This record gives sequence, C-alpha cells and structure tokens, in this order.
Amino acid sequence: MRTPLAGLLLLAACEAEQPLPPERPNAQIAKVAQPSQTLPKQLEFAGRWAASVDQCATGWWDFGGDDVRTAGELGCSVVQDERTETSAKLQLTCVGEGMPTVETWMIEGTDQEITVARDNAAAVTLVPCPAF
Repeated sequence: MRTPLAGLLLLAACEAEQPLPPERPNAQIAKVAQPSQTLPKQLEFAGRWAASVDQCATGWWDFGGDDVRTAGELGCSVVQDERTETSAKLQLTCVGEGMPTVETWMIEGTDQEITVARDNAAAVTLVPCPAF
C-alpha cells in the first residue's frame, strides 16, 4: 500500500527528470522598438462650410468623405483625393445645371478657413459652419 508521501516523492522525481525551459529574457528588455505607424497629418475639411457663418443656411458647401454638394445644386463625386497637411487636390465628376463635368479643385487652408480654387471659376474662401 502506498502512502501519500510516497506518491509525492514519486511525482517529484518524475518532474525533476524534465529539462528546465531556457531562461527568458526580461520582458522589458526584449521589446524591440517598432517603427511608428502614425500617418502624416492631412488637411481635414469634412463638414459644412460657407463664405460666412450667416450664409451657412443658404450658401453652404457640404464636403463628405467621397462627395461634395452645394446649395447651388452642384453635386460631385470624388474620383481622386491627394492631401498634405495644408492642401488637397481633388479630381471630381460633377453634375450641375444638367451637364456632367470633370473638374480639379485645389483646397488650401486649415480647419478654420479653406480656399477652394476650381477649374474656370474664381477661388472661394470658406469658414466652417456650426453644427446643423
């Protein structure tokens, strides 16, 4: 008959025969610096803009992720969007007054004011509208 002590000694002997795992390096030391995945800052202008805050209800420009709409019934789809920290170059297909057009817009500014220069049109400076 085995005693509980004999069973523990037998178990300890079996464990002692197993090789020990290699030492692990300190977890803090083993961390390897990863290159930064932070994207460069880009001009952000999504939302409603107008030439002045008092024109936000009637003379607005709505910039979405892939489209632009104006109160003047111009609707555009963004085909290409190239941005830097202070500018954007948009290639658009637009429909206004019934005729489809292909346009290039240059947008420059900050989150407080942008200037939009369109093909064959005078540049327009816009400010952000309060939430609508």
